[in-house]
Amino acid sequence: MGNASYASTLLDHARSLYTSAKDITPYTLYQESVPAAASTYGSSQYTDDLCYAALSLALATNESTYYTDAYGYYVNYSLTNSHEVWNWDSKTPAVYLLFVESALARPGLAQGAGLDVNLTGWQTEAEGYLDRIVNGEKRRGFLTRGERYHWPDSLCTDSQADYCTTMVILNWHH
Repeated sequence: MGNASYASTLLDHARSLYTSAKDITPYTLYQESVPAAASTYGSSQYTDDLCYAALSLALATNESTYYTDAYGYYVNYSLTNSHEVWNWDSKTPAVYLLFVESALARPGLAQGAGLDVNLTGWQTEAEGYLDRIVNGEKRRGFLTRGERYHWPDSLCTDSQADYCTTMVILNWHH
């Protein structure tokens, strides 16, 4: 039950938006370009967004060029060893899981970029993030008695970050 034409249109838009985000410099935060958004959609950084977008496009298109970009952002912006909440503003933890997914499902992306697939390294990065949560080593969050991870200072008032993190832990385990 897919609509190939609509999917193609969305992918074309995603490519176009990514190209604009990548090529229009100097990079700025969203609220600096659209000041009215500052109180509702202020962003703390763009580095994780660029990496997440490139890696998502690599997986969607099976094109190594995007993987090369994603890996470059990961390295150049030092996105390793994150202690941040995973929410709409902070996607670095999702990047770890997407790199694992690409190593498992599409190892040719890394190979096509002239890089090692590095499944073990990406699993170590993702598991390190999750281990810091489970072992209570996160800087600002904690597990509740009900085994839900809570970020008390998250920008999300609806517990979205809590639920996202909890679901990642549960899904990773299985």
